Amino acid sequence: MPGYAMPGYMPPPGYMPPPPPMMPDFGVAKPQSGKAVGSLICAGVGLVGGVLCGVLGIAVLVGIVLGALAIAETGPNGSRTGRGLAITGTVINVVLLLGAVAAGFAWYHYVSQQSRQNLEVDAAQLREDFELIRSRLKTYYERNNQSLAPGGPRLAEHGKPGISNGAPGEALGVVQGALKINDLVWDGELNEYAGNFELTVTGSASCTVRFTAYDGRSHSMKVYDIGKNHYSIIQE
Repeated sequence: MPGYAMPGYMPPPGYMPPPPPMMPDFGVAKPQSGKAVGSLICAGVGLVGGVLCGVLGIAVLVGIVLGALAIAETGPNGSRTGRGLAITGTVINVVLLLGAVAAGFAWYHYVSQQSRQNLEVDAAQLREDFELIRSRLKTYYERNNQSLAPGGPRLAEHGKPGISNGAPGEALGVVQGALKINDLVWDGELNEYAGNFELTVTGSASCTVRFTAYDGRSHSMKVYDIGKNHYSIIQE
């Protein structure tokens, strides 16, 4: 019949049959980026570690590096998926890093301010101690025939201030040998420990009182003439 090939019909020489239909190309699924997941994990570790232990905060820096690498490999032409995780992990780690830097500056400012305030308080208390010692030196000087030499009345004893109503207590005896701090004041009267003060008499009306703190700081009160109240306080 017309339009239909006869059974056993062979195409003419040189004619190739059409190829079979192609299968649709669905492509190969890209694997998940391990660096993106690692960046997000580092963000969590850094968040907890920043609170519990500052050393663990290094995870934040690792997370930023992993996040940057993950963003590169999950781009349009990249070989991995998980770009959203990579961006999220990187952003969180950067925010944590900036927060840690801000917290560090705030802590440094607080510690510096507290240290400055403590130094101011210590300086004020030391001035009070120097003033008390200078007052006792003048009392001793006046009661010892205007001299800081030995033989004057002791003005203090441990637990027993020798000053009562402005008058020295002769019952405490007289100074034997060179005048010392504990002949003038005792610990209960001072803000600082009396043992940190050293008195060196340099003349009948002059002396040096040196205070050395536990951290090595040293201040001196140089008395040029106790009778005339000529003195100065310097930091050494």
